[in-house]
Order: sequence, then structure tokens, then C-alpha cells
Amino acid sequence: MRRRRKHSYLIPKPVRLLVIAASGLAVGLAFMMANAPPPKARKSTTTGTLAQSNQKKATQGRRTPVLSVGGQALSKPKPKVPNIPLPPMECFDAHLHETTVACIDPDMRSGSTIDWAFQERITRYLRSKPVLAAAYVAIDIETGEIRAIISHDATSDRVSDEAFKARAPAASIFKIVTSASLIQRGLHANSQVCSHGGSSGVEKEHLRDSAKHDRCETLRDAFAHSRNSAFAKLADRFTTTQSLSHAATSLGFNSEIPFTYPLSPSKATIPTSKLARARLAAGFSAVSLNPVHAALIAATIARGGTFPLPRLTQGTIDPTQIRRVLPRRSAKTLQQLMRATVTSGTGRRTLGRSRTPSAAKSGTLSAFRNGKRAHNTWMMGYFPVDEPRIAFAALVVNDEVWHIRAGDVAKKAMDLYAQIHPGL
Repeated sequence: MRRRRKHSYLIPKPVRLLVIAASGLAVGLAFMMANAPPPKARKSTTTGTLAQSNQKKATQGRRTPVLSVGGQALSKPKPKVPNIPLPPMECFDAHLHETTVACIDPDMRSGSTIDWAFQERITRYLRSKPVLAAAYVAIDIETGEIRAIISHDATSDRVSDEAFKARAPAASIFKIVTSASLIQRGLHANSQVCSHGGSSGVEKEHLRDSAKHDRCETLRDAFAHSRNSAFAKLADRFTTTQSLSHAATSLGFNSEIPFTYPLSPSKATIPTSKLARARLAAGFSAVSLNPVHAALIAATIARGGTFPLPRLTQGTIDPTQIRRVLPRRSAKTLQQLMRATVTSGTGRRTLGRSRTPSAAKSGTLSAFRNGKRAHNTWMMGYFPVDEPRIAFAALVVNDEVWHIRAGDVAKKAMDLYAQIHPGL
């Protein structure tokens, strides 16, 4: 048998094994690096835009706001579009927006949800009126995107946050909450109620029947004309502290609403006393209302009972953040009531004269502001009435001389929107 020839190597065997092992390790590392995810971009350490600085100041020291609607908590939505500068608070002030350079930043404008032509025309209108304070908010009903948000405060040199705070009493806007509770208890738009008096307050006598003084009407008409005594009597006979509290909580009262900038919660404490509860149900109570929240309530009714979250940056809608807070039947009935407000009720002389049909609810109540008596008027609702697109809330605070009302602002805004968007 032939013997196997012995090979001779220039490199010793231990060295060859070490080279082979090192080569394998290098190949493995190269494969891992090729398949590794790209490194995260380092956060900028520069000061940033004025908008980012203002947002940081606004949110510093506050916990993440949470809204509980329908018994479920909603977390603050995260913007889907990164690195887009936010509008600073000055851009929402009726006086400061023209002097703030960041308000004309093209990236900020294109990345925000604000309809800037609409926003600026309403701003000029509000600034021209000698009122103590005012606010206007418009929201896209389908997406929750803010189309306009304006704060006006003639009594302060600081940046106005009137649209973000719950300073004004809800007044008769709270009749929406009362109506939602009544509908849940079995009433409908044609339910009859007989009442008398109560135009300037609710007393025990207004809760009792009076064959001599009572006037009968439907729930629809009582809502349209904002009949205080009718709602006080209905609340006394068909609601409880628990049912009114549930309706208020479902519609976002006593909760923090997630938003880019902090929104002070609308507060509603439901009393146990029958007379106090009746007064609250009619709008005579210390219930505060945030203008953004008011517009969201209008959007909820227009959407058929689902509560949208407000957004100031463009992006996709997270379906997990959508909650039903009203049964569809209740929302449909509220839509009927709000339509009647414009066609035959307290909104007929303002919104009823607009070419754009709408549905709304008004409210008026005097209260002290900065130690002086002030007169607050509300108008909130949505338009167009048959195919709702925009939900809105207007607030006007007057001194002893009433220069304009919220209904005037709401009508002007609807007409301006129709001019800017003629295809509405």
C-alpha cells in the first residue's frame, strides 16, 4: 500500500487555526452590523423654535392629561409627523399673532391643522370689537383637527389663553347635558312639558304645576327657546344626581382633555338638593366651560355620539382613541333640538340669517370676572346641518355695554368660512 505523502506548511498549525477563527468572527460581526436597525438620531441640544419653547413652558410641571369618556381613559395622542414646529401660544392671541415671527414660519403653517386664512379673518373681526374677552374654536368634525382657535383678552398684557381655559360659566349650554340625561330616561323631542316663569332664576314655585300660569310645549321647543323653568321641572321629575353626573362625565366634564397645550377642565358638581339640582339643570349654577371642550361636545353630537380628540398637528387617526359617549338615539335627538334653536329659537336672529344652515345651542349668564360683573354669552354648534363638517364654539364677554354677542361671532365665522371655501 502506498503511503500518504506528508504535506509541509510554511505556517505552523496553531497559527493557521487562530487565523481561521478570527476570519469567522469577522464575518459574523459584519453580518450582524448589516442587519442591525439604523441608530436613532440624536436630539438637538439647541434652544429650538419659539413654538417648542412655549410648549415646554406650558407643559412643564404638569402630568399628562387624561380624559375618561364612557368609563375609559384616553391618553394624550402622539403626533404622527415628527420635527414639525408647533404654533406658539402667541399665534392664537388676537393681538400678538401679527408681531410674532414664528407665526409665519412656513413649516409650522404647513404642518399644523389650522386653516390660517380662516383663522386670521376671524381674528381681525374679534380684535375690532370693544369687548372684555372672547374666544372662538372651530374643529373638523371627522378628524378632530383644529381649524381655528382664537383667544382675545382686552384686560391683560399677557398672552391670552381664553380659548384654553374654563373661566366662563356654561350657562344654558349645560341644557345639552340635562337633555342627554332626560333622553336616557325615556323622553324624546316631542315630549310635553308645562311650565311658567324662570327667566331670571329658578325657585320652588317653578317646580310646581300651575293651571293658571303654565304654558305647555315640547322638549324641542323648550330647548330651542332655552326655557329655564321647563328644564328645571323636567330635571326635578326625571333625573337624579347620579344620572346628571353620569351625563356630565360622559360628555367630558370634570376630566382633562388630551391636547397639545394644557386645557383646564370644565367643572360640574351635581348637587343632591332638588332645588339646587333643578337650577343647575337649567343653567343657573357654577358650572365652568372650556371653549375647546364646548366645540368638542358639538362635534360629538354631530358625529352621532362619538367623542373626538382635538389635534393641532396633522397625522393619522388612532381608532383606539375614539369612544362612544352617547347612544346614537340620544345624539340624533340632540341634533333635532339643536336644529330647532337655529330655525325657531334663540339662534334664529343670528345663525338663522346665515346662508349656511346650522344647528346650535346658546347660553347667557352674568358672573364676576376680575372682581367686576361681566356678561357671558355662548353659541356652540356645527355646520352645515345636513352634512356636518365644522363644529364650533364662540364665547363673548361684555361689560355693562353689550357690543356683540357670541351668536354674532358664530354667524360671522360661518359666513367667512363659506367665502374661503365656496364649495361648502
